[in-house]
Amino acid sequence: MTTRVESRVKLFCALLLLLVSLCLWTGRTRIGTRSDERRRLSLPLSLSPVPFGDPRSIEPKEAGRDTPEHKLYDRSCPLLRPRDDRSTETGSNRVSTDAGTLPAVEAALESGRLRNRKVILVGDSIMAQTYFSLGCLTHKTNAWNGHNGLTHLYRFTLVGNTDVVHSTFAGGPLLGYNSGFANGYRPDQKDGSSWISSCEARLPFAVEIPVGLNGKAVRGFFVTMTERDAIYVHATIHNEMRWQNVRNIVTLLECMESARAQGEDPGWPRVVVVSTLHQHFPNHEGGTFTPTGDQSCQSEIDPGADSYYQEEEKAFVGRYPVIGRDLGIERMGQFHIGWDERNRKLDCSHWTLPGVPDLIAKEIVNDLVASG
Repeated sequence: MTTRVESRVKLFCALLLLLVSLCLWTGRTRIGTRSDERRRLSLPLSLSPVPFGDPRSIEPKEAGRDTPEHKLYDRSCPLLRPRDDRSTETGSNRVSTDAGTLPAVEAALESGRLRNRKVILVGDSIMAQTYFSLGCLTHKTNAWNGHNGLTHLYRFTLVGNTDVVHSTFAGGPLLGYNSGFANGYRPDQKDGSSWISSCEARLPFAVEIPVGLNGKAVRGFFVTMTERDAIYVHATIHNEMRWQNVRNIVTLLECMESARAQGEDPGWPRVVVVSTLHQHFPNHEGGTFTPTGDQSCQSEIDPGADSYYQEEEKAFVGRYPVIGRDLGIERMGQFHIGWDERNRKLDCSHWTLPGVPDLIAKEIVNDLVASG
């Protein structure tokens, strides 16, 4: 009798111990699940889990890639302006790092296909930021060839006789702006400086290479461009002149295409259209500038509602070389200079650096390698 009772007590204790263990295991699982949910919900929208390869699949700032010591380039680059040097605030350094911009530039330089070429970037202050990006990425690799006697705002040269120039006026000028001509020098009208006229006459293109005086760019010297050189141009974000800019670029490209079909190309450079980078102003689903009292840029816009993006789709895509599209920039509004401006004019056009313009710099060097 006693043995039977003891057996039942032992069985009861074993069952009780198993039940307690099961409860403890279930509790820990629920706690872990809730913790995971809290961590997931605490991430900003732009950093929440997304499919692999999506531009938003970047780690939080806590990963360390947005601290000053992890920046791809810093103020040791003469082209990084204080106004742009705010990547530690926005986290934009991660965009450039994740895209592999610096390795792409290093590979392009090592390939030798940038040697003995002139690379001309034509456009407004948005294109200037791409020029700054390209300059700082190449500066990081120690590829600069001296200081050119300039503040580098318009030109830098690389080892291997590569000239890189940013110009608002090149090509005739090819582009116009809301307030006339943007910052910089205005070239003399020399033979070949109007690219459309030169194309119509089947003559080579010329471009002015600026020189420096007391740290400022002044009128320089004109050089003839060859088939080894490259021009990267965009239609600008200046809405008053943009329609004419698109028309001018199309006229130039159509003329070149026609001449080449007839074997009448005198050795023109490659001309590539750079897609206008999305803006992220509030109160417009396409991010286009609208007067507003809001002091924060949108994090994401709809490219289908961006009139500039759609305009370029019709004018250039599928007809001419185009870079800078389909990079997910519509979801990168948090990397603008004015992402969260409380005490200054809202700027949802320009970007903090290192950052989004580095993606275009990478596309430029990749295009140079492919066409070299």
